[in-house]
Amino acid sequence: MNIKVIELSKGSRIHHVNAYIETNQITALIGENGAGKTTLLQVMASLLKPTSGRIEFEGAMKKDIRSYIGFLPQFPSFHEWMTGLEYLTHVGQLVGLKKQNAVRKATDLLTLVRLEESRGKRIESYSGGMKQRLGIAQSLVNNPKVLLLDEPVSALDPKARTEVMELLLTLKKDRTIIYSTHVLHDAEQVSDAYMLMHKGQLIETGSLHSKEEDYVLEIETAECEKLEAELKTVYPKWCITRGLNHVEINITPTKVREDLMLLSILEKGGYSFDGIRKRKKTLEDIFRKAVTG
Repeated sequence: MNIKVIELSKGSRIHHVNAYIETNQITALIGENGAGKTTLLQVMASLLKPTSGRIEFEGAMKKDIRSYIGFLPQFPSFHEWMTGLEYLTHVGQLVGLKKQNAVRKATDLLTLVRLEESRGKRIESYSGGMKQRLGIAQSLVNNPKVLLLDEPVSALDPKARTEVMELLLTLKKDRTIIYSTHVLHDAEQVSDAYMLMHKGQLIETGSLHSKEEDYVLEIETAECEKLEAELKTVYPKWCITRGLNHVEINITPTKVREDLMLLSILEKGGYSFDGIRKRKKTLEDIFRKAVTG
């Protein structure tokens, strides 16, 4: 189910958001704290009413689009005295399934999220990663076409994060999955597209499988501060950032040879440097360039 977001606003939290989100893929919603990611997901899930604008779910036959949506909040809560099986059965009955069908659905979902061996244990005994997978199972009870997940991996250790990411990959067939995250490396491993929020606005969207040969030049030097200042003066349109022992330049290829221009500056300035490395642009580079300019 493809989604169109048209001029969507919610008070002072998000402003005139426009986006087109395709099905059968995972879209990472990224941005700083307070950028509006949670608000956007809550509006899309019909938990908040927009101040203006609208969302169109292509192919939706029902007026109430909530039946097409599965939602996992950033801090999900459970009836911890219940077992995993009891909890999902309860959720199934809440969405209208008969008891027998709800038990069957709960059993299938626990297998899907690899909790079948813990289905008879109380939720209070589950680890953080297990609870997140249970939360995802809960969001799938109504067999949604759209899955909205708010920071599903932010509080997890690396092993648990990997388990959740692998689960998302298995779920994207025939679904639109949008999830917010601060863990950019993980998002890069599983996502097909990204949406970048900044100060309530959607400032950039794109594919993570783009054929565009964007890249980053890294210059290792002890004179980082001096080189950064000169580059920003000579080439103010370049996106330049400084690390502990290197300077990075985000490059979108043009007919100009930026690498030769850089070498010219290094030679004329008499800079001492240990090397220049060209690498593929990452989601973190995209984030930094868009936010810092």
